[in-house]
Amino acid sequence: MWVHRSGEFYKDRQIVLYEYQKTRHHEHPENYYRDYKGVLVTDGLQQYHLIEKNLKGVTSANCWAHARRDFSDAIKAIGKKNQKSIKHSVANEALERIAEMYHIEGELKEL
Repeated sequence: MWVHRSGEFYKDRQIVLYEYQKTRHHEHPENYYRDYKGVLVTDGLQQYHLIEKNLKGVTSANCWAHARRDFSDAIKAIGKKNQKSIKHSVANEALERIAEMYHIEGELKEL
């Protein structure tokens, strides 16, 4: 199931489309966005990155929730017993920066 949703700036008339396809091949969303120009905010599925590669004018941007998950998993892999290692890890720094971006984004939404 491919889900297409309008951006958060379209609060008055949100659009969510569900498109059933038998496969997860990149041709499905690529065909859907063939006339689109702009940024697609997506999860990390490789098919979305192929859209950016194959369609001029489309930029793929992963969502922070999906990017954050990998850093969170790295922290879990380090383990709670290694708090010093966690504090000085790249994964922890990335999570702190993502949290700050979430905070800034929240403040901007209020404007």
